[in-house]
This record gives sequence, C-alpha cells and structure tokens, in this order.
Amino acid sequence: MSGRIPAGRVATGDDIDGDVDETVDVVVIGSGCGGATFASELAEAGRSVLLLEKGHHRTSREFDGLELDMYHRVYAEDGTTGPDDLSSSILYGNTIGGSSIHYMANSFRAPEWKLRAWQRDHGVDLSREILDPFYAVIEERHGVHPATPEETNVNNAILRRGAEALGWRGASIPHARRDCANAGYCLLGCPFDRKQSQLLTQVPRAISFGARVLANALVASIEVEHGRAVGVRGAVLSPRNDRPRAKLAVRARVVALAAGGVGTPALLLRQGLAGSSGQVGRNFFVTPHLFVFALMEERVEGWNGLPASYAVHEWVEQRRHSRRSEGGYMIQGIFSQPGFIATLLPGFGEAHRELMERMAYGAGAISLLDDEEPGRITAGELRPKIEYHLRGKDVPKARDFFRKLSELYLAAGARKVLVPDASMTWIRSRQDLDRIDRIDFEPGRVPFVGTTNCSTCRMGADPKRSVVRMDGRTHDLRGLYIVDGSVLPTTPAVDPSLTIMANSMRVAKDVAERWSEV
Repeated sequence: MSGRIPAGRVATGDDIDGDVDETVDVVVIGSGCGGATFASELAEAGRSVLLLEKGHHRTSREFDGLELDMYHRVYAEDGTTGPDDLSSSILYGNTIGGSSIHYMANSFRAPEWKLRAWQRDHGVDLSREILDPFYAVIEERHGVHPATPEETNVNNAILRRGAEALGWRGASIPHARRDCANAGYCLLGCPFDRKQSQLLTQVPRAISFGARVLANALVASIEVEHGRAVGVRGAVLSPRNDRPRAKLAVRARVVALAAGGVGTPALLLRQGLAGSSGQVGRNFFVTPHLFVFALMEERVEGWNGLPASYAVHEWVEQRRHSRRSEGGYMIQGIFSQPGFIATLLPGFGEAHRELMERMAYGAGAISLLDDEEPGRITAGELRPKIEYHLRGKDVPKARDFFRKLSELYLAAGARKVLVPDASMTWIRSRQDLDRIDRIDFEPGRVPFVGTTNCSTCRMGADPKRSVVRMDGRTHDLRGLYIVDGSVLPTTPAVDPSLTIMANSMRVAKDVAERWSEV
C-alpha cells in the first residue's frame, strides 16, 4: 500500500493508507510560529517541503468555545502540562498552527535594550536593523495593528484608566487580527477565523507554494549519518485514538526542528543530539504570568471582547535601588472564561464561590515577567519533564508587580484588590500594600502560568554555551536547524511570537540563498 502524502491541503492520518517513505529538500517538525514560517519561506524559494505536526488538524468548525472541549483539542496534554508538583501551568499547543491557535496574538517587536543584552551576553547579533524588515513582512501578512477603541473592552479600559491616573506609560497592544469579532474566545481558538494564527496564514501560504503538510505525524528520531542530519523517522497516528497506523520515514537535505521550547529539547535529549555544550533543555524561560483580580463598582464582564488590548510599559525595564528594585515586567490587561479564571483564584468552598459569584465585577491583568532564574526541560519517560519555579531574582519582581498593579487598580476606583496567593491577600487601600511583602513564594503558594517557553536550545556565538549558530544551524550537526522560540537567548521581555517568526524567516532566507552550502 502507498503512503503518499497528498498535496494542496492539510493531510491527516486518515489520508495515509500505507507506510510513508518520502524524500524532500526540507522536512520541518512542528507547525507553530517558527515551523510554519520556515516551511512557507522555503516552499516559496522553490524547495520541496514537508511540514509535520504531531497534533491534530483542528479548524474553526471545532472551536466551540467550551473550555473542556477546547483544552482537549488545542492544548498539549489537555492543558495539564507543568512541573510535577503542579505549582504552575506551562502551556503549549498540540495542533496544526501550534500555540498560535490559543495565543493572544499580541505582536510586539523585541525591545532594543533586550537585543543589546543578547549581543553583549551571547554574541547574538539580532539588532532591530536586522530584524525590522522581517518584522514588517510578518506584520503585513498577519494584519498586525494597535488595538482600536472599538477593540478595547471594559477590563482593558480600567487598566488604562489606572495607568493614566498614576502617570504611567502605556499603549494599545499591537495584535494580529483582521476585523475582530470581539467574542473573547481567543485562548480557546477563534471560532470566527479573525485571529491570524498559523492555521490561517503561514500554513496555507506554504501549501500555496507546493509544500505538503501532514498532521498526526509523530517524529520519534532524527536520522544522522556522518555528522549530518539526513531525515526523520516516526509514525503516522490515527486521528481517532492517537495510535500508530503507519511508519513514517523522510529523507531531507535540511531538517528543521520547531517543536517548541519544550518539545524541541525533549526530542534532542532522547537521542543525545546537539548536546556538546550541555545546554539542551537548560535556560528555560517562560515570562511568568502572575494574575491580580480587582473588584470594581462597575460591571466589567472581562470575558467579553478582545481579552488583551492595553499594556503598561512603565515597569518593563528593571530599576535597581539601594533598598529594593522596581520593575522587570510588563502589565497586560487580560481575562478569560470562568473555568480558567477559577484556577487562578485562591480559596476553597464558600470563599471561592463568593469570588466566582462576583466575577462579572472583576477586573484582571497579568505580568509578563522578564524572568532571570531559568528552569529546565528533561526528556522524561512518557512526556517531557518540566522543572520551573519562581525563585531568586524573580521573586522581588513578582512582589513589585503585585504592589504596582494593586496600586493601579486602587487608582482606577477598585473597591478592593485580591493578590491570589494561598493566603488570599486583600488590598483595600495604599496602607495595605505592605501586606504583599509577607507573601510566601514557595512552590504552589502563588499561581502563575507560563506560555512563552523559550531558550532551551539557545543561539550563541560560543559553541560551549549555546546549541545553535547565528544561521540557525546546530553547532554539532550539519543539516539540522532549529527555528522556534527555543533558540532565543532569553525571552524578549514581551510576547515572543513576532520575534520567533521574524527570526525563522531570517534563517529560512539565508538557507534559501546558500542552498548549495547547507
């Protein structure tokens, strides 16, 4: 039986009726921001491209807005991924389009001060002069624009009101949507195809240039011959039960790994590949999203409308003083559906029920904390093992975030503000702010979510301290490129999706231009 992968559309395991044995120019593992962009660019350059995705092919017809359904459909492990002690949730995607299906579509260019730090600390020359042309193309393809007044819901308007009352710098968030329906289901997949995920942008673009795309494709190993990656092996899975139904073998001149900050190092670690530096799986940064909940006099209904349309930039860069530091985080308005919010609010029984009953009057915002204390990814027996805790230098940043955002909500007219630690710290006036200094940050005491998942195969000039070179190729293996967020030296202190795509495009253009040398 033939296992030929059909062209012209996204194929799934149901389309495969025999073992797959393909030879292409480029095979890409992972269809998120990095992988889909790389596939699109190389296909446009005339190369034969096969884009493989372990997850399913989900479309907006299946995005029903029901939380239990959608966590199963678009999040890896039904959204249960994180450290073994359950102290946090570290989320990533598992479908065609990767995490872009459930991301907020916030589209920031990396700040210049962060790019200078990458150059200083890692020898990575990704200046804005280099990245801006790629940013511009990505922004045009994805319809990136600052959130308009019509796209700003009550929750984000409250954040803006508080920031302006305090004189803090802030701005509307640039986001990747076209004619947003303001439905509020962004974290569960857009049912109206307005959010410009890779499912709607780079994947179909790659197909239009001749790339083939296969969902339900599990890559178990990267094939290596004489110091060069030459292809992949694995299995085609059934979309109904995720069981293997056919063998998968692909030979390629270029193998591009884009399985994300968790999946990419896990695959390499299982084989012991690209590991001479000892850095594979290390330096795991997630830009922790801590949450603050403010009870307002007005009805907010934060689940309605574009969840994130305003951000406070005043405290993005850390300011160190003799007594304590301030900043090191962005404040971003956000809310979600009741089930997700319930996991972030503390308390049990009656106390928790009372909070949920008042949720319509609740305003919420999160941190994008520029974390300095990394975690680690190891291969694990059944799935990647995530080690990450808020600790060390990041705890003062978290305390200051709670203090500053509580102050902002009081200035915006909040009746009281809840810092959702295990002790349920309520702030009713500025005199209560010192209570935040007593919050216990031991694992499990303060909930947070990580979604950016960067730096586990970081780029750098020194092969003893990094996994990939500036051109995206691994130091150790010819033919093996990594093009997802795992190559960023750290998180860019903002949502990294735009930078992941810009860097992937940069690497792809270079590969296309130097094809005879790769």
